[in-house]
Amino acid sequence: MNLYVRIVLLTVGIWTSNPAQAPPPPAESSDSEIEDEDTGKTNPTAVGTPQNRIPLIFVNPPDNWCTLISIARQLAPTLISKLTGKFLRITVQSDDEYRKLAQFLRHEGVEKSFMLKSDRPLKLLIRGLPTSTKVEEIRVEIERGFQIHKISRL
Repeated sequence: MNLYVRIVLLTVGIWTSNPAQAPPPPAESSDSEIEDEDTGKTNPTAVGTPQNRIPLIFVNPPDNWCTLISIARQLAPTLISKLTGKFLRITVQSDDEYRKLAQFLRHEGVEKSFMLKSDRPLKLLIRGLPTSTKVEEIRVEIERGFQIHKISRL
């Protein structure tokens, strides 16, 4: 009996001194499915199943956005909102909550959208520059090819 089988049997609590009485070692399968011992059904693991990505909702926050968010939290309890720049980013965890929230925002007349990747601001992190490099020098070099919103030194 090899070491792996002995460890498995010790952790399960089925250790016998006679190797002939020991249960066979678990078969290693290359599939991405695991058989449930109790029901005999197969369940796909996280490796093989793609997750359904729920899109973010970007809202131009109206004056009464606090009351809208409190009502929206009743429709979608997992709602997470964050003010990013001039937009309010809203995230939910399920498709059903997303549909309810989108319908509510349409009914209230709130402009909602999602930002395309091409419209999102480009964020750069530059490493390896000496601390003596002036921020203005960095700004001049980056402005040659990109529009700058903000430069921060970490």
